[in-house]
Amino acid sequence: PDQSTPPYEIGQTCIGEDCTIVGRPYYDESGSSITAKSKLTCMGASQHTRSEWSTGEFCSTLSTKSKQKSRNHLGLDWTNRALGEHASIASFSAFSIALMTNGAPSSLVEESLKAGLDEIRHAKTSFEIASVLLGNEIGPGPLPESHVSFDGNLTKMAFAVAQEGCIDETF
Repeated sequence: PDQSTPPYEIGQTCIGEDCTIVGRPYYDESGSSITAKSKLTCMGASQHTRSEWSTGEFCSTLSTKSKQKSRNHLGLDWTNRALGEHASIASFSAFSIALMTNGAPSSLVEESLKAGLDEIRHAKTSFEIASVLLGNEIGPGPLPESHVSFDGNLTKMAFAVAQEGCIDETF
């Protein structure tokens, strides 16, 4: 079978009744949630074509007793989690710009950027687990183009942060 295209649409697949995206969502100015599509790279591909979002380190740790159906199910779930974590990077980047636009202290900007770096680690780990479970290297495609405006409305910014970070990411 063709290994270059998965037999499913990652990012649009729900696992059971759970259709949540893990990670802090990234919204554009229209309020649309933005995530990248996944990108499949066959294991053993040259370093030039491999994704930098997974390292292959966990490949030897997967039990060979895992059933393929369970692995695919879990692999899809971890891919969706990884795409959510990937979108979280953009969310924290946009929040950092919003902080700077509003003259926030450097300590707040620094903490926001540190949180974005944590999201990179979360995304890489999640893509790695998905890659192992699916038997192919999975990474993000390009994040779709989006537009975000930054204004001086601190109340609006506070509500958006609470919505994204406390409600959308938790539930």
